[in-house]
Amino acid sequence: MRNIFLVLLVLFLFCIPTLAQDSLNVQRIGDLELDLEIGSLEELAYSDGYVYIAADWQGIIVIDVSDPTSPSLVTTIESMHTTDVDVCGNYLFVADQYTGLIIFDISNPAAPSEVGRYEISGQDMELETLAEHNGYAYLGVDGYGVVTVNVNDPSSPTFVYEYTENDHASEIVTCGNCMYNATGSVYLCILDISDPDNPSPDCLLPIATVCGWVDVQQENLVYTGVLNPPSDFGIRAIDITDREAPVEVSFIALSTYNFHFQLNGNYLVANDGMNGIRIFDISNPSSPSEYGYFIEPRDSGGFTTWGNLIYTIYDDYFAILQVEGMTEIRDPVSPTIPAEYTLMSVYPNPFNSLARVQFNLQTSSMVTIHLYNNNGRFLEQLLNTSCQPGVYTIPLDCRCYSSGVYYIRMKYDGQEVISRAFLVR
Repeated sequence: MRNIFLVLLVLFLFCIPTLAQDSLNVQRIGDLELDLEIGSLEELAYSDGYVYIAADWQGIIVIDVSDPTSPSLVTTIESMHTTDVDVCGNYLFVADQYTGLIIFDISNPAAPSEVGRYEISGQDMELETLAEHNGYAYLGVDGYGVVTVNVNDPSSPTFVYEYTENDHASEIVTCGNCMYNATGSVYLCILDISDPDNPSPDCLLPIATVCGWVDVQQENLVYTGVLNPPSDFGIRAIDITDREAPVEVSFIALSTYNFHFQLNGNYLVANDGMNGIRIFDISNPSSPSEYGYFIEPRDSGGFTTWGNLIYTIYDDYFAILQVEGMTEIRDPVSPTIPAEYTLMSVYPNPFNSLARVQFNLQTSSMVTIHLYNNNGRFLEQLLNTSCQPGVYTIPLDCRCYSSGVYYIRMKYDGQEVISRAFLVR
């Protein structure tokens, strides 16, 4: 009996590494222990070498990930109950569940400073999700609907529009001229935001038993999370070109109702409970295939992606995963910005889905930056604000667009600069 016990003990110890980590095309390259006392943790945002974590009752946690092998805690922003977070340029947009939208200047990530807020009011109204897009914040208020707020002046957010036909809000994303709201019920709500000062309802599509999550690969190809108890859980790809007759393109089955997902170029990343983080190749939307996975004996509490890296939370620690072969987007080590004139550049270039537009301004000026396709058709406004002298970086998200040549036009102080960007999938 003793020998059997020893054999079983040796086998158990031998199996611990396999239990602790089982992976395909994914490896953990860095981690950081955190002291978390949270109810739920789902939303993270990456920007310029930092990850911002919406940490429920602990507010916002800021982590320096400029060296992915050695992440470090930078600071925390307390006295908030955060449910979502987004970053644009030097501003952090935070959803405080019981207060509303709070905006921080993060030009110095180690010392964020509040610059403005838009408070929600009303009995049982709670801010669950948000997305910032081209100077406007779209707020998903549970029990109410979607509220559009102009944040071109972050110090003075102003009300623009409210859509209350469906009063649930689980997740919001934007793509091109549309805002997509997964309602947490049977509907996907779509708003036309081509004129953000006058948004208008596009449609309210009944597409799932419960539509809890959403992301968009192209303007008319939507991925939605589906919950149909007791066992039908997964992600549906839906062609909504014909709003009257949406067509299911494919379905990715998952094992749990407690999942989340995000698109990254031609890949879909999902956390699937005890089956870990899973990566699917969706370059052919009608035939997705599993590309990789990373399993630990605990659930991921939320994640975000940038290039070939996944930033995620496991209970009491933060981890950085690297996906082999997934397109890399790296920050330049030392971008050269000539001091004597204004320069606009795109990096990396060529790029896959995500890039950055950087410009150097020598004098105070009103700056507008627009994106055009190769035929000169206007696609979207990337920036429209007054800027002081300095170096600025703004995100370029082309997940909704196909491969090709695109043009970024910047107007400032009566002058114009045009840069060419190459999107390669």
